[in-house]
Amino acid sequence: SVSDALLISEIVVDPNTGTASDHYLIKFEIPVAFKNSSARSYEEKEVREYKNICVDKFREDLFTSAINQIGFECLDHAVSLYTDTVSSILDKHAPLITKRFTVQKSDFWDEKCQAAKRNRQRAKRRLKAKQTLHDNPLADINIEEIRADHHEKSVDAAITINTARDNFYRKQLDSYKGDARGTYKVINKLLDKEYGSNKVPNGEDQDVANRLKDFFHNKIKNIYSGITAEIDSLQCIDESPQAQLTPAAKSSFCEFTEVSVSDLESIIRSMPDKSSSLDAIPFWLFKECLPEMLPITHYIVNQSLKE
Repeated sequence: SVSDALLISEIVVDPNTGTASDHYLIKFEIPVAFKNSSARSYEEKEVREYKNICVDKFREDLFTSAINQIGFECLDHAVSLYTDTVSSILDKHAPLITKRFTVQKSDFWDEKCQAAKRNRQRAKRRLKAKQTLHDNPLADINIEEIRADHHEKSVDAAITINTARDNFYRKQLDSYKGDARGTYKVINKLLDKEYGSNKVPNGEDQDVANRLKDFFHNKIKNIYSGITAEIDSLQCIDESPQAQLTPAAKSSFCEFTEVSVSDLESIIRSMPDKSSSLDAIPFWLFKECLPEMLPITHYIVNQSLKE
């Protein structure tokens, strides 16, 4: 029956309607789930549960993988081999899973802001509902009063939220007095800029690499040009033997010295456990697996210095 499908219960026929109508009042109960307007909102993200990785088994797979082979064809081959191998082993030990996260409100958001926003939304819904009845000549509605109430609630919400925001960031800036890094971080937050995002230029990998190479090549070239121009201008001021500048050094820097395995290991172990979104694995896990990672890392570092 319909009542069974709708889970209607406690059906009662009440003949005492209080009117002369021959229709009876029927009372019943039906479960209804109302959406909570203050319920938290969520977002889904793909993540890896790195903390659940068994490091010993992860190291075993690295040890028997191709990254521990004797030689590598070239730098590009070694980099591709490292990325593909580590990603494949990572998919085995910590596959991507989808998790729900609570969408965090702004740091300055408090109960007063939430109450002001709720009052503004109620006034807006009330105004919208009454506007549909405004054209009905039988409806006794003071639309101007409702519109004024909506305007007042909107202004109150804006003042409350802006005040909370201003006070929050003013306190943050005061706390970072003398700390340029902290102040810079707060300012970027206010300007809606990502702090320390290390964004990579758009384009194909080879094109991006060439653009970065040209940028730094031109930068160094301009520095040398500036130094040469400064020396020439000083020599033109005074050509006397006593005023001659010290002759330029005869030595030159043509190539980097290869880093040893032990020096590279010491440098890596002394670095903090910070990671970038571009890293194949978190740096703390990289350090845990350093004996297996060191041979290919040593090759990549030295080949990069050569090329």
